[in-house]
Amino acid sequence: MGRWQWLSNPTHPKEVKPITEQRIRELEQAIAQLPLILGEKEKWVLSGGLVIALVGEEYYRDHFDIDIGIHEVDLEAVVKSAEKKKYTLATRTFMGKILGDKKIDVYEKLTPEKAIKEGKKNLRLVKEYEPNGDIVRHENILDYFDVYLHRCIGTDIISNEGDLVVPATYNFGGILHYTANEAIRLRSLRYLEVMKSKLKNPKDKLDLKIIRELIAAREPC
Repeated sequence: MGRWQWLSNPTHPKEVKPITEQRIRELEQAIAQLPLILGEKEKWVLSGGLVIALVGEEYYRDHFDIDIGIHEVDLEAVVKSAEKKKYTLATRTFMGKILGDKKIDVYEKLTPEKAIKEGKKNLRLVKEYEPNGDIVRHENILDYFDVYLHRCIGTDIISNEGDLVVPATYNFGGILHYTANEAIRLRSLRYLEVMKSKLKNPKDKLDLKIIRELIAAREPC
């Protein structure tokens, strides 16, 4: 369908949803696939609520998407790796709710160079069908990844996650997590604390509470 595409997708609940053992297995299997899709771990970090669960070694709620953090200079390399697994870089230009738990997403496919030059937000790596290149409807956890770019200016990290500014001392990448395939780097809890403190839905409030408990347990009094 070319550069622009639209599709009907399920909406994600904003409230906290309990998680089952089967769902935990599905999420862990998906996380283990990330190095095979995105390439070497030095060029990206896992972000979002999944990081909190992995650091705390407990899944305290369900998760419906995967967030990835990438430095601007590494975006092209990560996209090239993902393209081998039939993903493409796109920006979501419109989202509108329709009946029930469905919504319309409109995407524009674009190059890493354009994404950086134009400061695009709402970036995603989206799975494509073969051979026509249509974007896959977002029904499974690996059908797309939310992509958040950052760059360093002076002593600050500037991210397109809501124009987030984080002190460089909080770091963009945190500890390593070992999957069935290889290690991946997780975004630091301090970074996530700043990000989650700007969000207001019940999932993010719970995440922030858990983050602060984990930080307190790991730092000396």
